[in-house]
Amino acid sequence: MKRLAAIGLIACCLSGLSFAQSSTSKSDGGDSHPHSQLDAWIGTWEGSMSNLTTDGSGMPIPVRMTIKRLDNGAYVWRTVYNNDDVMGLRDYRLIPDPDRPGHYVTDEQNGILLRTQLIGNELHSAFSVDAQNLTSTYRIQADTLIHEVAFWSSDDVETTTGTGVAGEDGKPVLSYLVSGIQRSVMTRTK
Repeated sequence: MKRLAAIGLIACCLSGLSFAQSSTSKSDGGDSHPHSQLDAWIGTWEGSMSNLTTDGSGMPIPVRMTIKRLDNGAYVWRTVYNNDDVMGLRDYRLIPDPDRPGHYVTDEQNGILLRTQLIGNELHSAFSVDAQNLTSTYRIQADTLIHEVAFWSSDDVETTTGTGVAGEDGKPVLSYLVSGIQRSVMTRTK
C-alpha cells in the first residue's frame, strides 16, 4: 500500500501539465498560431481526483486547475490538489515547439522537462521515474476536463513471442500490469 501511495504521489507531482511560451501571430484580428487550439482549455476547472486500483478506489480529493494564456502566447496550467496552495500546488508550463504544431515540452519549473503531444483533442505525455512508468492524458468532453495518469512498474513484466501472420514477426512482446489510474474529473467554473 505504501508503494501505491508513493506512485500516486509521483503521479501527482509529475503530471499536472501546463502550457507555456511561444510567439503568436495575429492577423486580421484572429489568432493564426498553430498552438491556439489550446485556447479552448482556458478557464478554471474544479472537481475531484481518485486513485483507482484493482483493489478499489481511494478517497477522492478536491482538485482545481486554472489555465490561462499569457501575453507572450504561453499557457499556464496551475493545479492545486486537496485545497493546499503550498504542498498541493503544481505550477507548470507547456512550451510549444514553434516548428512542430502539436508538440510541446512540459516544464515543471524544477529542472524536469517532459515531451508532450496534442493528438486529436487529447494532450499526452509518457515518462518514467526509476522503474515506474507513467502516461498522462488530458481531454475535454463538453465542459468537463478529464486527466488520467496510468502507472506501472518495469519490474513486473512478462515476455512472449508471437508466431504466424499476426505474431509480430516473432519479435518479443513485453506485457506489463497497470498498477493503477489516477483520474481527475473537473467541470469549468469560470
